[in-house]
Amino acid sequence: QVQEKEEKLRRKIQFLKKNFFRIKKNLQNMLCSLI
Repeated sequence: QVQEKEEKLRRKIQFLKKNFFRIKKNLQNMLCSLI
């Protein structure tokens, strides 16, 4: 049971990391287009 929780947490973290990088890239693109 504990292992299952860890697995879910790990997946959530990876998902957040991926989204974070994508959002960061989008923000950089927006800034570049504004300048």
